[in-house]
Amino acid sequence: MLGLAGDNLFFGATDTGHGDEVWITDGTEAGTRLFCEVVPGTGGSAPAAFTLVGERLLFSAQNYAYGRELWSVPLDIRARALRSPRRGA
Repeated sequence: MLGLAGDNLFFGATDTGHGDEVWITDGTEAGTRLFCEVVPGTGGSAPAAFTLVGERLLFSAQNYAYGRELWSVPLDIRARALRSPRRGA
């Protein structure tokens, strides 16, 4: 699943330091980076169903404590680990 916000595309991807997490790209290699990390480390959260609402990205993702949840993240966030919405992310 993919999500568009202006000139940016949000998607789930995996690299050697992270499991399947939320990434952002402007279509260039230099403009592609980790957007946020729901499950720190290599576990991954399998993000899906990306939707832009105002200045927030909504998506579903899974964590070990609560299972699959709806996440709402501001578009101006810099890559960081998030807390579950049930804990006040």
